[in-house]
Amino acid sequence: MLNSALGTLLYRILPNDYSWGLLSPQEQSIVNSANADQYLDRPEYRNPELKEAYRSFDQDDPRQSDLVGGWLHEWLDNEEPHTVLEIGPGWGFYTHSICFHPAVKRYIAIDNNPYFLDWLRPRLVKVSETKPGFTFDLVVGDAGTVHIPTCDAIVMLSAIHHIPDRAVLFRQLASKLCVGGTIFAIDPSHYLPRIIVLLKKFIRDHRRPGFWRNYRNLNTHHFCTIGEFLRILNEVNELSIDLVRYHNFCFPRGIGRAISLWLNKNYPPPVDGQWVVDRRDSMCRWFCWQMNIVFRRQ
Repeated sequence: MLNSALGTLLYRILPNDYSWGLLSPQEQSIVNSANADQYLDRPEYRNPELKEAYRSFDQDDPRQSDLVGGWLHEWLDNEEPHTVLEIGPGWGFYTHSICFHPAVKRYIAIDNNPYFLDWLRPRLVKVSETKPGFTFDLVVGDAGTVHIPTCDAIVMLSAIHHIPDRAVLFRQLASKLCVGGTIFAIDPSHYLPRIIVLLKKFIRDHRRPGFWRNYRNLNTHHFCTIGEFLRILNEVNELSIDLVRYHNFCFPRGIGRAISLWLNKNYPPPVDGQWVVDRRDSMCRWFCWQMNIVFRRQ
């Protein structure tokens, strides 16, 4: 599939579970190698100190002031988890909210990039020094295969789209999540805005042999759809969906206001035009850039 321009286009355009299933074992190995290499491509991935404090663990501003941070804090307040596993914390912008939440006593992070975890370690040591009873573990590895201790809750923020075999991932997570525990995930969505961007990239340079023959360009950035998650839950029966929210729409402001009657009235449009729809089957999802989904262990 990855040996032609058309094949690589289909690989990008199709929903992740379909495209991953169409790859040969050798092609899957190539994609996994590209995923591993991408963590060394960017200087700030090798040396997190190069990133400024903005949107990192060191930022002083309250995280609850933005939409994602508010939803995360609301979820933590409702669930009050004792042990939280975060997959792919990166620079730890929202890790700060998790670790300083009063209910959280143990924090576990898994990341393929050891440099991120080394960067977070001294910051989490300071948390443990100021928050009685707080402990943490940092694990380098693939969340789908590495050993995961039992936990009450799991957080994945812009992490799923880096992982190709998501059925394996969710089977692993379901096996380690306590009954009644939840998974809080926010990820970019694979609907019309993303598909249009991919088509533009294909026309511009992704169709060129020099691009698609370089395996490093085949790393996984497949965004997410509700359809893929529902198909995964057909295989992972221990999980169900508690909540779905679509947001970050590409509507021009005038059009967004015109269709406001069809959008969920629980979320009036804020000044920045960030509409939110929380009906799982809403056709508005085809115009969104991002989705929030909460799974629960049965």
